[in-house]
Amino acid sequence: MIDSRSAVRTEIAAAFALTAAALFALFWLIPNNTEPARSELDISPAFFPMLTAGLVLFLSLVMLVARPAILSEVVVWCGASVAIWFALPVIGFIPTSIAVVILVGLATGYQKWWVLGAMAILFSITVDFGAWQVFTVDLP
Repeated sequence: MIDSRSAVRTEIAAAFALTAAALFALFWLIPNNTEPARSELDISPAFFPMLTAGLVLFLSLVMLVARPAILSEVVVWCGASVAIWFALPVIGFIPTSIAVVILVGLATGYQKWWVLGAMAILFSITVDFGAWQVFTVDLP
């Protein structure tokens, strides 16, 4: 399938926008809005945001180089991210993550619903318990 010129331009524009957003987050937003670690053995509050922004920067640069046709996926994942963001404080981490894992499994064509449900529940409880045990962070 041959890409149209407008689709190629849109993908390149999206990659540039993601690159700019990641650079903005890495060099201004995160450093100016997070505090340093409270002790030597603590993870800095900026660690995960910096890791995420770095990953976005890397993937946007890969998108510029490889130019895959993923614009519709980006829109869907952005919508899903906003839905998750609003659902977390309302219904909590475990129900939200169970729903997300099940929906992603269904979207990728996984057929065994009982395995998918068991994996979603086990994953959500494990991450919630692990976040508390490893990082002493109580997820919403």
